[in-house]
Amino acid sequence: MTNTKRSLWPYGIIGALLVFAIFIVSVAVYISKKSVDLESKEYYLESVAYNDIIEMKKAYEALEEQPTISINESNQFSIKFPNEYWSKVDSGTINFFKPDNAEHDFTSKFKKLAASSIAFSLADKKSGQWKVKLVFSMDSVSYFKETEISLK
Repeated sequence: MTNTKRSLWPYGIIGALLVFAIFIVSVAVYISKKSVDLESKEYYLESVAYNDIIEMKKAYEALEEQPTISINESNQFSIKFPNEYWSKVDSGTINFFKPDNAEHDFTSKFKKLAASSIAFSLADKKSGQWKVKLVFSMDSVSYFKETEISLK
């Protein structure tokens, strides 16, 4: 009888391949169950009206002094309109869009402004990246500004 020693290399290679395959399958399952809402619910309606949005963006860029959108460290959100025209603003909406979870999206509407700024707290909102879409009208002209903010 010959005394042959078996090599463990084939078993190690097969084991490593199995571990790798299990890892790849588990990552694929995790990613497929993760909800990523990169588009708004009204995506098709917005795409039809995209020319209007382009015109509103151009009108916003043409303003001599633009409203400033800011957020501080305590998640206090504010929009400050310039003194020349805050009293001329007829109405507007502020859409908050969370790309990784559409359930957190919300809209805030306003009519004639009583002061040159709008401010409210976002401390109760989910942290992370948010897209903010500001739409307002003034003297029968609509304006649009989209920006991103980060809540902590």
